[in-house]
Amino acid sequence: MAPEYSPRSYHHRHDHAGNGNDPLGHQETWPAIQGNRTNNHQPTMDILLVEGPSGTGKSYAWRNVPVEESVIITPNAKALSFGKTAEYRNSKVTIRSYDAEGKAVEQSISRLVQTDQLKKLPSAIKALAEAGVKYILLEDFTHYFSTMIVSDEFMKQGSGNTAFERWKAFALLVYKVIKSVETIKPGHPGFESTLVINHHVEFNEKLGLQSFKIFGKLLSDNIDPVSYITTVLHSLVIPGEKGSSKYRLLLNNDGVREAKCPPAIVEMLQVDDNGTIANDLYPVLLALRKFNGYDAEEMDLKL
Repeated sequence: MAPEYSPRSYHHRHDHAGNGNDPLGHQETWPAIQGNRTNNHQPTMDILLVEGPSGTGKSYAWRNVPVEESVIITPNAKALSFGKTAEYRNSKVTIRSYDAEGKAVEQSISRLVQTDQLKKLPSAIKALAEAGVKYILLEDFTHYFSTMIVSDEFMKQGSGNTAFERWKAFALLVYKVIKSVETIKPGHPGFESTLVINHHVEFNEKLGLQSFKIFGKLLSDNIDPVSYITTVLHSLVIPGEKGSSKYRLLLNNDGVREAKCPPAIVEMLQVDDNGTIANDLYPVLLALRKFNGYDAEEMDLKL
């Protein structure tokens, strides 16, 4: 069962040193959170979760998303699987951050943002959405979980009551990342942004499915990330003849893999008899915009 968080303001102070690609050198105050909405407005930005085993095309599915409309947040410095690493790194976007005194500071950052700190993601997502970035990819969310678990801070809390409290704190950080989409006010350009999260899977014996990798019972007892997200796609590889394989995205639960997608979005896409679509997220992102009532670009979504 997910934890019940009483309405309160979450106040953080981050390391102000940072680096040129880190949009998080500022102090952040979180709005009070009640259930699935904040205390002053409805949820705004949309979230798309793409989950699947390593090597099944989660990152590659991003290849057709326009660089000038997107930013990739990555936990490491490895090259992008679809190329365009230099293009993303050299392209810039101007964001507004805040210094230790709370003064607004504008800075130009790369569209390939690197940080492996889970606690820095909420304000990064908020800053990028407020800068008008239409599509934000949180690449390899699993890596942030791993980094948190092996961190010195987490390891030091390994005994007594703190051993259990650290998992609640961990769950709260994950919750904040997902709920960061609710910090954009209606009417703001970031209101129409979409956050895409890539994550690995594990076999869930309780569900009998390949589902979101949650790193242990103590964390899963405190947070269920998938329950907060409307659209979840599952990447898979379908073996073909003569060693050829097809990379696809599953739209809804097939009894083996966790996935869910609103019927109205399914109707906009070219779906095969197995309930899968081509390994290409751009048509899905456009369909999400149309589904949410935004003006999608002129494009044939039947891909």
